[in-house]
Amino acid sequence: MPTFRYGHASAPDWRDAARSCVIQLGSGDASLGFLYITDVLADHAAEILDWFREETGVAHWTGAVGIGVCATGREYLDEPAMAVMVADFEVGTFRVFSGIAKAEQVDRTALKCGNVPANFAVVHADPSNSEIPELVSKLAERVESGFLVGGLTSSRRQNIQIADGIVEGGLS
Repeated sequence: MPTFRYGHASAPDWRDAARSCVIQLGSGDASLGFLYITDVLADHAAEILDWFREETGVAHWTGAVGIGVCATGREYLDEPAMAVMVADFEVGTFRVFSGIAKAEQVDRTALKCGNVPANFAVVHADPSNSEIPELVSKLAERVESGFLVGGLTSSRRQNIQIADGIVEGGLS
C-alpha cells in the first residue's frame, strides 16, 4: 500500500501556501496527487494545478474546490488555503477520469485501470448537476466493491473539480 505524504497551508498569495505545502511534502516519488483548495483560490485553480505538476513532477492530479478544506489538526474556512497529498502508485493501478455528466456517459470503461475493473473510486461531484444521485448510483454499480468515497464540490461561485485538468459539471 502506498504511503501518502501531505501538506497544507494558508497564505494571502497562493504561491506562498503552495511552497509551504511542497516543503511539507518532502522528497520522494509520487504518481498521483490530491489537491483541495478553498473557493477563495478558485480563480487560480489552473495556475495552482500547473504549479504543483511542475514543482512535484507528479503527472496525475485529482481534487476539488471547497468553501473550506480540512487537514490534520486544522480547518481552513473563508481564507486562501490548500491541502495536498501525494503517493506513488504502480502504473496501471489507478485512472483519473472526468466528463461524466449524464447517465448514458457511465459505462463499463469509465472505471477501468487498463483491462482490470476498478475496485474502489474517489469521486468528486458538481452539486449543480441534478443527475448526481443517479450518476453516483450507476457509477457504484461499475466498481467491483460498490465502494465510492469523495464528496460534492462546495463553492460560492465555481464548482471546480481537478481531474488532470480543471473540469466542472459532473463526476470526476
